[in-house]
Amino acid sequence: MTSTFKPPRIDRLTEVDSADCEYKQGVVEIEGVVSPSGQGGWSHSDDYDVHCFSFSAWRYPGQPIVSKDLTILRPVAPDADWFSEYPKLSIRRIRVMVATDESRAIFAGKATQMADKEVLVDMAKELAKPVVITTERFGDLTLNRSIDRFEGEVNWNGESIRINFHTDKTQDISAGLEVAGKLFDEQLSWKQKVDDYAVQELLLVKNDVWLDDNESPLTADQFKSRMTLQSISIHPDGEFNFWHDDGDLFWGHSIQISGSLEEGLTQADIPG
Repeated sequence: MTSTFKPPRIDRLTEVDSADCEYKQGVVEIEGVVSPSGQGGWSHSDDYDVHCFSFSAWRYPGQPIVSKDLTILRPVAPDADWFSEYPKLSIRRIRVMVATDESRAIFAGKATQMADKEVLVDMAKELAKPVVITTERFGDLTLNRSIDRFEGEVNWNGESIRINFHTDKTQDISAGLEVAGKLFDEQLSWKQKVDDYAVQELLLVKNDVWLDDNESPLTADQFKSRMTLQSISIHPDGEFNFWHDDGDLFWGHSIQISGSLEEGLTQADIPG
């Protein structure tokens, strides 16, 4: 935090959390291992922003370790470097106000004493180890902790692509594997559906808005030929996304085609 930044007073600390969450009275010290998952932040008011990170394992000093994530909301100056002070897998001791269900906490300041690293270092080492699921059909899938998904390389219609299975804290991807299996059972059919849907939803957009200078309007086949599938992502709810390199159709934007087995293809987008 910058030297001029004044965090909210203790009696107004719960205002940092906009969720419907009850907090215990008073501020306590905790120590924990900063999660390897991604961190975030958002603007809260003119006075401060909120840096959001979590402890993957934590404890009240002298008490047993709690092996579940604790989301921490940290008020910071609007121009602060949110992430550098709490790098992933570092061990920190801080002052917080803790939610009654101990799922969330609001940062109230640094602790005066250092964390007892001997107690938490083994947990940090364990969290640093790769998590790999070996599957018969899709090979080894490695957990990318920063975005909570398992990633691997597969063959799709003769081309090597990435496959991603998004997960939650249970790390259960069984439903995603079932969806992926059905997609891969009919690879050629799904490729044709995805390509045709991209043309249906985006060719007119390309020809109306995204033509380069002196570029002629494209035909459907020309449009398809410039798309290159890079990855397929499967979500726990069964939604899937086909991500393509756009071949400069949309000046470097990805082409995302989304859907589900139940509803078919439902959305085409060109996110940055």
